[in-house]
Amino acid sequence: MKKRVLMIHEVGEWLFDLPLQSYILTFDDGLYTQYHHLDRLASIDTDKFFFISTDIVSNTSAQSSEYITCERAHEKYRSTGDRSHYMNWSQIKEIDMTERCTIGGHSHEHMRAPTSVQLVRDTNKMIKMFKDHDITPSVFCFPYNKEHNMYRAILQAKGFNKFYGSERIDVNEIRHKRVS
Repeated sequence: MKKRVLMIHEVGEWLFDLPLQSYILTFDDGLYTQYHHLDRLASIDTDKFFFISTDIVSNTSAQSSEYITCERAHEKYRSTGDRSHYMNWSQIKEIDMTERCTIGGHSHEHMRAPTSVQLVRDTNKMIKMFKDHDITPSVFCFPYNKEHNMYRAILQAKGFNKFYGSERIDVNEIRHKRVS
């Protein structure tokens, strides 16, 4: 039986009450709480993909383990440049070397409606950032789960061969079903 794909942003204690082994786990945006719980996540018997937007990778080792929503972390970054709620490159590399954990691309700037020129430029920046840190992802998750044939073609030309998007189930759907 093929496993369904679960989309996760924030990681808190509540997550571990769910039947995670029944899904392929995907984590968006490289939030530090994902790394903070890496030992527990790594012990789950399923494949895990961590999709990184390279523009928001933390440039410090002093990260906040505060539970914060992805939306709030993005707001803080956009308004103040605060990247403390995101992983740094050494943590991303550690995940990449962890069994059944894979680092994937999630764009550089995580734009909502990029033009074709912006897609090419953004993809090149993302690939350069990964290359500068000795990571070569071949898996990609479309920002906001918005799949585009042109975007897919650009990524395939750059070596990406597995894609995630709208087929993913938001973790909150199964979380709220279990509560009600």
